[in-house]
Amino acid sequence: MKRIQGVFTVELALVLVVLSSFFALQVNYMIAVAKKGAMDRAAYSAAALIAERRQFFDDEGYICGVNGGDATKCNTLMTEIRDVVEGAMARALSSFDANDMAIVVEEYIPAPPAAAYTVRTLGDSTGCDLVSINNAAMDALSPLTSKSRKLPIYQISLCYKTEFNLLGAVEGDPFNIVASSISFARF
Repeated sequence: MKRIQGVFTVELALVLVVLSSFFALQVNYMIAVAKKGAMDRAAYSAAALIAERRQFFDDEGYICGVNGGDATKCNTLMTEIRDVVEGAMARALSSFDANDMAIVVEEYIPAPPAAAYTVRTLGDSTGCDLVSINNAAMDALSPLTSKSRKLPIYQISLCYKTEFNLLGAVEGDPFNIVASSISFARF
């Protein structure tokens, strides 16, 4: 009888180890999903800021003006976008570190005779595998206005470097959580 009790104890210990590992993986996954959700909301807010600035701020609609435009205005806009994103992320995540965030702002203007593409980056986006909007398919996606003009397309991509093991039980390799939002200019 004692021998059977010893086998049961060993089996119970093994099952509990497997179940607790499964539980830790689920908690890690829930934390990663919460970070991804916060990033999606921040990317959407920043894309709305870019898309609506013509209406709200009497802007001409280009990220940094025609052909690069005014560098001061461009830097101010990028600072505003960074402030919006970092503020949203800091409110959503108590452990948010702005140094681990990369922000990529893209603008695609499908205007004849040739399309114009602008990209600005804040932070280190290496290893993020971001999908760019700089391709010919964007011409087909851009809606026409009542004056038969195609609308500019804006994309905000966020990349946040975080550790794989979010609970901190073991040392993990960092990985990137990526969120993007696309918006059309409002004329």
